[in-house]
Amino acid sequence: MALSAFAFTYSKRARFFLFETGHSIISAMADTQKSPLFTIAEVEGEGPVRLYLIHGRRHDFRQWSGNEFGPLREQPVQRIYINIPAANPDFFNDGGLEYCSKFVDWLAKVDQELGPAETRVVAGISYGGLLALHAANHLEFLDSYIAFMPVTDVSRLDTFRFQENSRCSPLSEPPKQSGFITYSVDDTVVGADLLQQLSEMTNSTVLVTDGLGHTTSPEQSNAAVQFLRTKF
Repeated sequence: MALSAFAFTYSKRARFFLFETGHSIISAMADTQKSPLFTIAEVEGEGPVRLYLIHGRRHDFRQWSGNEFGPLREQPVQRIYINIPAANPDFFNDGGLEYCSKFVDWLAKVDQELGPAETRVVAGISYGGLLALHAANHLEFLDSYIAFMPVTDVSRLDTFRFQENSRCSPLSEPPKQSGFITYSVDDTVVGADLLQQLSEMTNSTVLVTDGLGHTTSPEQSNAAVQFLRTKF
């Protein structure tokens, strides 16, 4: 189904909103009640780079509106804000195979519908970082990735303490292309030890901070911007 099947609303801030108007490849990915439903929440800006933005587990796309991500929002790029479903342990009953595979398939169809872009980058925060890293490793059209304190082992999270993501672990299948990873050495939520291990396995620009725990700072966002600017 073409993008004409969606209602577009234009605002003075040059912002477009996509609303679901039936069964579309952009939002209809729930085959069963336990299957994930991914949606495009907002499309904003324009430029040679298409930047997919995936929020964390306890948030929605508005997490990217925080002051710490201001530098990213100011870049001359097309920003695609993705909403991922609320965390559900059932997503990882099979090691995350169905969940992560459906996200990859969905994102591929979304990108096809959105049309050409010179460069495509996927960015994720925490739990969204897990999906960003997995997508980067499985979608050839993605040129790079940005991961803020990404999850690598879902069992480190309270919601998934009895689950595992062996079928979509960036520690088992690290992205092949270059990217940007940042985290704090005192992050006990996703595990700074795992992020150090991941960083050593990838061709990434890495910024390690201290004292932030499982949060993000403007410094990290600025560093991500500097990396992003190398893509256009």
